[in-house]
Amino acid sequence: MRNSKPYVLAMALCFVFTLAGCSGNKPANPPNDTVVSPDRNDTIQADDDLQESLFRIEVLSSGLAGSLSTTQSVVQYDGQTQLIPHEHKPGEGNVFLIVEMVVEKQKTGAGSFRWANVSVTDADGKVYSRHPNDTFLELHNYSRMKSTDLNFGRNEGFVCFEITRESSEQSLWLVYTAEDGNSRIALHP
Repeated sequence: MRNSKPYVLAMALCFVFTLAGCSGNKPANPPNDTVVSPDRNDTIQADDDLQESLFRIEVLSSGLAGSLSTTQSVVQYDGQTQLIPHEHKPGEGNVFLIVEMVVEKQKTGAGSFRWANVSVTDADGKVYSRHPNDTFLELHNYSRMKSTDLNFGRNEGFVCFEITRESSEQSLWLVYTAEDGNSRIALHP
């Protein structure tokens, strides 16, 4: 009696390849492909609305503050309570824009959420980066989002931007620039 295992394996492979060839689905364009529109000279991102982003970014809230003031109660070694005031002010003519957000990695594999790619843009096109040291948010009872790159999982908390008072009176957007496209979320401080 001859061995039927190679025959069964060969038939199974033929069946799989036949089904794969008949599916009718064309392969998706890689994220960096661009398509030139025949009617215009500019380029557009291929399948922009069909691509799933590597990260889900959600803004939960946003608000403006001319300064942040908090008084902290600290119990001393002798049992007495000391009140310690904390105050942080933006530079002259600026305000703090505090944004509560969620960042979640949607796909496994390569790619990191980088804070260097996050900015706030106003209606005039002015661009603002995250405050270089917004650790002071924790002193004012804000659960600060880590400023390290996100490689996996979910991160939630508050971040701070310092913007001009004029920009605070305009439309504002949180922008994340990535290889698979830009995310732009309207802010309503």
